[in-house]
Amino acid sequence: MKLFAGLALVVALTQSTVHAAEEEAPVSDETIQLAKEVEVDPIDLAGASNTTGLSPRQYLVVTGVLAPPKPPTPPIVGPMARVDCIISKESGGSDIPNRQGSGANGPGQYKPGTWANNVALYRAATGYTGSLSLHVLSDVRRVMGFMLSNFPASRSQWSVGGC
Repeated sequence: MKLFAGLALVVALTQSTVHAAEEEAPVSDETIQLAKEVEVDPIDLAGASNTTGLSPRQYLVVTGVLAPPKPPTPPIVGPMARVDCIISKESGGSDIPNRQGSGANGPGQYKPGTWANNVALYRAATGYTGSLSLHVLSDVRRVMGFMLSNFPASRSQWSVGGC
């Protein structure tokens, strides 16, 4: 009698396990696609996702299987739009001396004294101690953006209009 009871229990457990597996949600199309991309089993990926509470993509990024998505490039707005406008009109972004012989140089057409003053203000406000050159476009954009954001009247340093 005990043998039949034990056998009935095993059959009942087996049937409930089979029914539970049949009731589970199917693997999503996204999970299947991602699994194909990284050559892993879709069921394993779905299981890892369910266990961690992360989406399949998040799980693959966290584990280093997928590279994290690149953040969207923010639109150039405010002072940086003005910076890029001034630079495009002053020099076209090139490291050149002023054509009229004013002594201004570089992409932002800074005179050396003006550049030194602006850099000093930038360093004092930010604590930045690295190299800053009036001949390097990224440095010019950094300092000019800072100046236009924090000292709007500094716009008068450039004679070009329309920005």
